[in-house]
Amino acid sequence: TAEHLNMWTLMMLGPHPFYTSPDDRSLRMQLKPALPLWLFRINDDGTATVQFQLFGYIAVTYYNTRRTDLFHVAPSRYEIGLRDGTTHHVDGGSVSSDLADKIRRVVFVDYIHVYFE
Repeated sequence: TAEHLNMWTLMMLGPHPFYTSPDDRSLRMQLKPALPLWLFRINDDGTATVQFQLFGYIAVTYYNTRRTDLFHVAPSRYEIGLRDGTTHHVDGGSVSSDLADKIRRVVFVDYIHVYFE
C-alpha cells in the first residue's frame, strides 16, 4: 500500500534525500535514515550493516560503526561506485551536485556505501 511505501522511504532514506542547496541552489543528496539498531545485521567484524536497492538498481549499504540507533543522523562519509569502474569518496553528510544528479539518473551508479562513524 501507499502507506507502507511511504514508511519504508522515510525509514531508509529520510524525509528529503534530494534537495536544493540554499547556498548555491544546486542539487544535493543526503541520506538520513530512521533505523533502530535491531534492524542492522552485525557482521563478524562487529560492524552493523543494512542493505537495500535504491530505485531498484543501486545497491546501498549503511555501515553503522557507532552501533546505535540511527534516527535522522547525517552520515560521516559516502563511497560511490560508478558503472564505469570509478569510485568517488565524499566526506561529510551530503553528496554534491554532479554525483547527486548521477544517482538520480540511476544508470551511472553501481553502489553507494554510507558510513555512520
